[in-house]
Amino acid sequence: MSQIPLAVQLDLPDWLFDLLGAQMPQADLVRLCRALQQPAPLDLRVNTLLATREEVLAKLKADGIEAQATPYSPVGVRLSEKPALSKNRLFVAGKIEVQDEGSQILGLLVAPTRHDTVVDFCAGAGGKTLHLGALMHSQGRLYAFDVSEKRLQKLKPRLKRSGLSNIHPQWIKSENDTHIKRLAGKIKSPENAKILSQIGADELRHYEGLRKYSGQEVTIDDEEYMILKADDIIAIIEE
Repeated sequence: MSQIPLAVQLDLPDWLFDLLGAQMPQADLVRLCRALQQPAPLDLRVNTLLATREEVLAKLKADGIEAQATPYSPVGVRLSEKPALSKNRLFVAGKIEVQDEGSQILGLLVAPTRHDTVVDFCAGAGGKTLHLGALMHSQGRLYAFDVSEKRLQKLKPRLKRSGLSNIHPQWIKSENDTHIKRLAGKIKSPENAKILSQIGADELRHYEGLRKYSGQEVTIDDEEYMILKADDIIAIIEE
């Protein structure tokens, strides 16, 4: 095994191995790649409008599904295996959604309140949108925009299960769509609004108690990021 080039052992093309090797110690590179070679866990998010994490953990245990609380998200549950969930009573009742912990943390960083107006410009099937809606206690207004009508269609059954009434899905043609123009003057989009797509889950995991960072600057890898929240208006923009 020692005769095999390290780049091959780590499943990296030579160009990427050289690039990453110039940016970090070899031990860190090996640790990173070994982690990436492991299968991702199956994480669930508890819909706090309908259930508590303790209730979900107890019912999963009763169903013979091994699970534990996620280490960082206060509404996350991590399963030891990957069982079929589409007919599980918790899923059917809208009490759980499949969502990785990193995505849950992004919603917690935004920390919307029940009186906010929120725009998700890349809602897709609505994973983060549903989480934000629950954080807002199904109040305020939450617009779910996407240029893919097909992806938005996948939001509808999830929205119905969730019990949320503050989410307004809308297909848009582009960033110049009239539905966006109608929000002119109502939504502020700071230049650093792309915070959610710039900070990775691995970087965020350095921060426990993430709620306290809302509206404050956070230093990650020597770069300053402002958590997106200004004048009770929140904009979420993902590339």
